[in-house]
This record gives sequence, C-alpha cells and structure tokens, in this order.
Amino acid sequence: MSAQGLPAHILALFAPRPPMPALPKLVIRKKASDKGVSEHVSHFEDADAQPPMPDRYITPKEVKQKKQKMKLSEHLEQLGEIKQDYFPKDNKSATGDPFRTLFIARVSFDTSEKKLKKEFESYGPVRKMKMIFDQKGKPRGYAFVEFESERDLKNAYKHGDGKKIDGKRVLVDVERGRTVPGWYPRRLGGGRGPGRQSKADLRRIEEEERERRKKKDEEDRRKREERRNNRDKDRDRDRDRDRGRDRDRERDRGRDGDRDRDRKGGERDEKKVDEKKDDGVKEVDEKMKDADLGEAGDKPEKSEKTDQDKSPRDRDRDRDRERGRDRDRDRDRDRDRRDRDRDRDRRRDRDDDGEDRDAKRRKAEPEEDDHWQG
Repeated sequence: MSAQGLPAHILALFAPRPPMPALPKLVIRKKASDKGVSEHVSHFEDADAQPPMPDRYITPKEVKQKKQKMKLSEHLEQLGEIKQDYFPKDNKSATGDPFRTLFIARVSFDTSEKKLKKEFESYGPVRKMKMIFDQKGKPRGYAFVEFESERDLKNAYKHGDGKKIDGKRVLVDVERGRTVPGWYPRRLGGGRGPGRQSKADLRRIEEEERERRKKKDEEDRRKREERRNNRDKDRDRDRDRDRGRDRDRERDRGRDGDRDRDRKGGERDEKKVDEKKDDGVKEVDEKMKDADLGEAGDKPEKSEKTDQDKSPRDRDRDRDRERGRDRDRDRDRDRDRRDRDRDRDRRRDRDDDGEDRDAKRRKAEPEEDDHWQG
C-alpha cells in the first residue's frame, strides 16, 4: 500500500527519528590532594619582609589647616623682612617729642583733625596734631597728639581713655614706637593685647579663666578649713590640758588636806613637847639665876635655825610650800599662754575676714591703670 496521497501530518508519524547526538569525551579529573598548603609554602613572601604601608587618607579639614599654616609661615617671613626696615625714630613726619605725644585709636572716620584737636585741648595746650591717612586719602582711624608739657599728657592719658567723639569711644595710650625698645605696631605682629581671636579661642580662654578661678576658690576654701580645724584642735588640746590641770589641782588639794590634818596633829604633839621643854628651860634658868646673881640682867641672844637645825616635819612643810608656789607660777604661765593664743586666733580671723572683704571689693570695683611708662 502506497503512502502517497496521505496528508502531511499523517506522513510525519511514519518519518524516521533523527540520529543520536555525539557525546563529548569523558574527562576523568584527578582527586584533590589532602596535603594542604605545605607544598605551596615556597611560593609565599619572606617572613622578614615588611609589607608596604597604605597611603594615609587626608581629610579636607587637615588640607585646610595645612594651607593656613603655609600661608601663616609666608606672612611671618614677609613681616620679618618688613621689621628689618622698621625704624620709627627716623620718621621725619612724626611729632617732635615722643615723651609728650599721645596715641589716639578707634577714631571715627567722620571725625576731622580740627575737631579731634579741639576735644583734646581741654587737657592742655596742643603743640601738634597728626592724623594718619592711607594712600587714597582716607583716614586710618588713629592719630598722634603732641602736648606742650608732660603734665598735660599724663592728664589726657588718665582721663581721655573712653571719651566719646562722634558716637565712638576712643582709646588713648602713650607713644611706644620711639619710647619702648623692641616694640612693634599691630600691623607687624606687635601692639598691645592678644589681637583678633576667633570665637573658639575666646571660649577656650574664658573656660581656662573659669577653671583657674574655681581652683583658686577651692584652694582658699581648703586653707580656711585647715586653719579652722587647727584652731579647733588647739582648743580641744587646751581644754584637755585644762581638764588635766583641774584633776591634778583637785588631787593636790586632797593631798594638801591630808597634809594639813597631819600637820595639825604634829603641831599638837609639838606644842606638848615645847611645853615640856619650856618647863625644863624655866627650871634651868632658875638654877642659873641662883648660881649667877651678878649676871641676872643679861639676856641670851636668839640664833636663827638653819636647815640642819630644822626638824624633818619643818623641812617637809617648807618643801610643800615651795611646790605650791611652783604650781601657782605654772598656772599663771599657762593662763598667759592661753590668752596669747586666743588673741592670735582672733587677729587671724580678723585678717581672714579683711582679706575676703578686700577680694570682694577688688572684684566689684574695676581697676584703674595709673601706670605711666615713659
């Protein structure tokens, strides 16, 4: 039976299958070795070799600081060159006598030389007025005034600082360029005061000043407490010493009472013995009177008793009396010492109170600089 005339989808059922694809050759891989890295150690770097250091990252802040340092160093070099040519004494346009010249700063740009001279003529006659201008003819804000006498200069230096002229308070000072050796103006890195500072520097300076004051207050407080504790210890020691002396005094008083009782008993015995001696002496005197009738009017002389002639009881009595006097002297000496210590403590307390009041008054009142540098 022929397959011709059949539809294509029927003929596809009887078509042969395509040949099988050829597979690639099977490759047998070697098994992994279990020796580890021991066989590769020879390929490692030397143990003594130093590894290269990585490049340090520079922050933008450090770059800015480096530029500022370079700029500052260049500026200082330029100032050094300018300082070599700075000779204020050779300035021909300066005033005559530098010791009679007053420097005026922070002058308003609207203030004229005529008005400034009129303001400072109130302190004394002015010989010369020199206001400084820049190359374009604009005022720089400071001037020099030469007075006819140093007395007027000192008066202006003392009372002219802070004077208000055209809405601005001026600052006055003596001329230092020709009077103070080694002095440079502000434009050459000199001048008076710290100069312009950033807010961070001002805060740092303020914090340091606050810490310094705090430490000083703590030190003063500690010293006052030490002095107070020492005074308390001295008072306690004196009180204990006084108590010990009172106990010794009471003990001595009890001993004195016992001695007085013994002494009274001994005196009674001595009276009896003396009475017997007197009776015997009277008998002997009567016999002597009978024997020596011609010498009845003579009287025997009395001799003073020495320590050897005294009885042991008399010597004990004298010794107790001397001890009593020594105790009285010690008591008076201790009382005088306590009085001196008490007076010294009172003076020290008054001095401390006076120092505290002076410190508060100095903080409250501004200091006035009357120092004159010729």
